[in-house]
Amino acid sequence: MQLKINGINVNFEYVKKSDKTIVFLHGWGGGISSFKAGFDYFFNNSEYSLLNIDLPPFGESDEPLKNFTIYDYYELVKTLIFKLKIKSINIISHSFGGRIAILLASKKEVKVESLILIASAGIKAKKSLKTRFEIISYKFKKKFSKNSKKLNKMGSRDYRLLSNNMKQVFVNVVNENLKKYLKNITCKTLIIWAKDDYETPKYMAKILNKKIKNSGLIMFNDGGHFCYLKYHTKFVKAAHYLFKS
Repeated sequence: MQLKINGINVNFEYVKKSDKTIVFLHGWGGGISSFKAGFDYFFNNSEYSLLNIDLPPFGESDEPLKNFTIYDYYELVKTLIFKLKIKSINIISHSFGGRIAILLASKKEVKVESLILIASAGIKAKKSLKTRFEIISYKFKKKFSKNSKKLNKMGSRDYRLLSNNMKQVFVNVVNENLKKYLKNITCKTLIIWAKDDYETPKYMAKILNKKIKNSGLIMFNDGGHFCYLKYHTKFVKAAHYLFKS
């Protein structure tokens, strides 16, 4: 189903069972299908209501407006929750979705009962000397180069696949450091990670665990950035236990 929120058609799947609701927030480039296995598990094994969202522009949701920021994503998800008259939520988030989840849990305009952050983004990355050089080189070439095709081949794969509008949105999102909000999160929180995650390295998990007072950490030996898929059974059982505790 879809609702227009702040001028954007947002696609989502909503199953109403009870006043207890789980909200799924996927990673960058994902969609409703990212958490299909988790959604199906809770549909078949619990009485929770379920809200799974295509975060714009992914899945069947519209592309967001120019200069959209992580705070606009937060407002969009918050407004959808209000429109559906959901009173309190449990959040399962991955990567980019973790940014929105951090804001939801810290700002407390929506009642968040519990929070799961899987390989969550939101912590400023430590840049290697090589990475810093590449960033400086790109900015220099962007300013002085006339070869736009060559410039389009630079940057991450996620970045190169985006429209010009979404490239700006991507930059807005990844440059926002949400560390300052962590101290305001008081709901019970579970952080799930893998030691071999190179997209959001494990030091980020440790920062989250240290800064969020009421938090626990599960660290898998492998599984990479999508460890929740490899360890699906352990993930859903841990999530279910957190929600019921």
